Amino acid sequence: MTDKTLINSLIAISAELEHIGAAVPDSIKALRRLPLEHYRDRLQSSIKAAGLSLVYPAVKTLSFYRDRLRAAVRDLYRGDITDIEYLTEMQALIDDQLVGAWNAGMREAGLDPQTDMTNEMLDALASIIQNEYDHLIDFAAAILKAKDDQTGFEGLYARADIWANRWTDTKQQALVMSAPSDLNLRWVYGDTDHCSTCEGLNDIIATSYAWSQSGVRPQNPPNSHLECGGWRCQCNLEPTDDKPSDGNIPGTAVPCNLRPPK
Repeated sequence: MTDKTLINSLIAISAELEHIGAAVPDSIKALRRLPLEHYRDRLQSSIKAAGLSLVYPAVKTLSFYRDRLRAAVRDLYRGDITDIEYLTEMQALIDDQLVGAWNAGMREAGLDPQTDMTNEMLDALASIIQNEYDHLIDFAAAILKAKDDQTGFEGLYARADIWANRWTDTKQQALVMSAPSDLNLRWVYGDTDHCSTCEGLNDIIATSYAWSQSGVRPQNPPNSHLECGGWRCQCNLEPTDDKPSDGNIPGTAVPCNLRPPK
């Protein structure tokens, strides 16, 4: 048994104890934090290898990620896979899909992940992936509880879809972080109900540097800059040749045409 399999086994015990309302020993709770410390170097190496060699395939899309996440929910609920297999499958899926999403964002900014991936970008991507790992236990416990209560798995699809939105969010974070400072980005509505903040930002154009300095960006939950919190936000920042909007980015003191000091 590998270290990772053993850790996943003990974490799965934690999920099962939690969903039946039993006390979880502190020693097992501590394992929820272990992957960050235990796998950080390995994760960095995996991301670097993928960033240097992965050619982004068309199959790695938001809809593909959503479908795979839903399938994992369904399989665990039905007992087609064990909780250990669920955790292992989800970790591999998260790694694969979010690395692909990051690479897509870099390419949209005009960079090549094979040559332009920096250590700062690797750290940012590792943090995004680790954040997803941190929520795996709660999701597994919810699926197991639904199975015990016989409430069906369809109601968990909405939660899986929120996870799937991290694909686009990761792509957006890569775009903003890797884009040239003078690249103009337009805020574009997604196909969902919009909060008042996103309504005010729709069609605003600012330099990538201005967006970065303002801290305002689509999605990125929990997002204190958006009324919706970013959880179901489907807005995007898209490159444009149009000039920046007049004035400041709404809700901030950052000019839309802000560029870094020379």
